[in-house]
Parts: sequence; C-alpha cells; structure tokens
Amino acid sequence: MKHLIILAVFSLACITAASAQNAPLRVFANGNTGLNSDTAHQQLQINGAITLDSAVTLAPSLMWGTIQWNGVDFEGFTPNGWVSFTSDFDPTNELQSWSTLPGIPANIDTNATDDFSGFFEDLIDIPPGLTDGDDVDDADADPTNELQSWSTLPGIPANIDTNATDDFSGSYNDLTDVPADIADGDDVDDADADPTNELQSWSN
Repeated sequence: MKHLIILAVFSLACITAASAQNAPLRVFANGNTGLNSDTAHQQLQINGAITLDSAVTLAPSLMWGTIQWNGVDFEGFTPNGWVSFTSDFDPTNELQSWSTLPGIPANIDTNATDDFSGFFEDLIDIPPGLTDGDDVDDADADPTNELQSWSTLPGIPANIDTNATDDFSGSYNDLTDVPADIADGDDVDDADADPTNELQSWSN
C-alpha cells in the first residue's frame, strides 16, 4: 500500500511538471483546468474552439445545464426540457412571419417591380407637345395664335433696349457729368466762396 501511495504522488508530480511546460492539458493547484491555456480563471478554460454533438440521454435531473448541437440548432437542457439558444419557436410572443402579421391591408402592394421610378422617361401618356422636347404644348401647331419666339412677338417697340451691357450699374462711381464741387468729395456747393453767408463747418 505504501508503494502505491508513493507511485501516485510521483505520478501527480509528473503531471504537474508536464502541465507547467505548456502541456495541452494543465491542472492548476486550485482545481481549475486549462486546455491549450497557461491560465484557467474558471473551472475549465479552453483556448480554442469546441465541437458539440447530441448529448447522451440521462435522468432529467442529471441533464440540467447540458448543452448540445442537435444537428440544426444549439440547445440547452432546462427543467422544462431542451430549449433553443437561437429561437423559442413560440408564435404567440413575437413576429414569426410577415404572413402572420395582424392587420395587413388586403390590397397592400408587395410588388416593388411595378412602382414608379421617379424618372420623366418612365412616365406614360405624356402629351405629344412635351415629348418632343421643346416644352411647348402646341396642340394645333398654328404659330399665329400663340408665342413661338421672342422675335415674332407682336408690338415690340422699335427702340427697345435689348443691350444690358450699357445699363447704369447703380454705382456713384459710374455716374457721368457730376458737378465739380460735388466731384471733389467735400459735398459742399459753395458757389460764392463766402464763409459768412452759409454753414461752412459744424465747428462754426
């Protein structure tokens, strides 16, 4: 018996020594275990992915907390049985399908392919006077009863000014024939140069 105890202690020491050298399986003194990990902050810490399969069926009380992959979905076992991690499959507490959404109008348009694009080119039944591109709706094509061109507008004065380049700019600097006593910039029109008969300065 003594020899068995010594052998067990020696084996544990060997496992601990191997674990200390970044072994795939490392058991720490606090009982936590690391797989491909130099640390284990929980009872089991895995550095890498794990693959799940369907669980072995045991007594329900022994299955609580078990997780599995059922081939379609991830599940966890609760006192109520297996529960999906991604859906509860309960159609009464959330929208499961558009077709089951209550209150959808009977004539709602679900076909987006026949909606108007918003482009002029996609309009139908455009009047011919607009489709020709001249923006003139000339239903009778008679140039004598509507304005076709500025040059054919009747009653234009012969001397009308159509040259905007010689119009007054509105600037004082562009005025011509400004009187000299105003043009000198003092704004005083002193025709007789007599300071006794008019106000020459605010200070006087």
